Amino acid sequence: MIIKVNDMSYRSLYKEQNNKTRHIHSKSVAAGRTSLRLGWKAGRLLAALLIIIIIVTGFTLVHSNARGTQAEPVQPNELAVTVASGDTLWSMAQSYAPEGADIRQFVYLLKKRNLLADSSLQPGDQIIIPMKSF
Repeated sequence: MIIKVNDMSYRSLYKEQNNKTRHIHSKSVAAGRTSLRLGWKAGRLLAALLIIIIIVTGFTLVHSNARGTQAEPVQPNELAVTVASGDTLWSMAQSYAPEGADIRQFVYLLKKRNLLADSSLQPGDQIIIPMKSF
C-alpha cells in the first residue's frame, strides 16, 4: 500500500502475513530529478569503458615531429650530417654556422630546411646543413 505524504514524497507500508512486523519505506522524489544507482557490474563496465576512451584519445593525440614529407635531396652547396648522441640543433648550428652569423637564425634555417616541427633530434637522424651564407 502506498501513502502519499505530500507532492514531493511517498511512503509505502508492507505488512507480513502474521502481522507481527511492519516495514516502512520512505522515499523523497525531487521535482524533475531522478537518482541513478548502478550495480557493481554496470559500474565496472562503465569504468572500463572510460579507461578505454582515455587510452584511445591519448594515442590519437600523440604525434611525431615529422610533417610526413621528406626534405629535398642534398644540394651541391649543402652538407648531410648524421646526428650523434648528445647533439642538439643548437650545438650543430654553432658548429656549422658561418662566421659572425646569428645562431638563432641558423637554427631556424636548419629547422626550415629539414622540415622539423621542433628542435629535438634523435641519434642517427640525417640533418642537411646549408653551407652558403644567408
